[in-house]
Amino acid sequence: MLVCWLPETPDTIPENASHRVGIGAFVMNSQREVLVVQEKNGAFKGQGVWKFPTGVANEGEDICTAAIREVKEETGIEAEFVEVLAFR
Repeated sequence: MLVCWLPETPDTIPENASHRVGIGAFVMNSQREVLVVQEKNGAFKGQGVWKFPTGVANEGEDICTAAIREVKEETGIEAEFVEVLAFR
């Protein structure tokens, strides 16, 4: 981030982003089967809820790399990033 603080007051811009980027990965294999997981921790643990692998991008990590990493962390599956389906 390129910043030049002009006022005569202390610079209050945080060194890093003040928001976290959430990632959800839609993974489909060659048989068109979709990967879903159940949470080991969190609000849905033990509730029988199935969901896409999700997580948070690390500082400086792009969303493509974060999606691949989250799938690997949660399932052990090596995934390939193809495209962004949604951005909000």
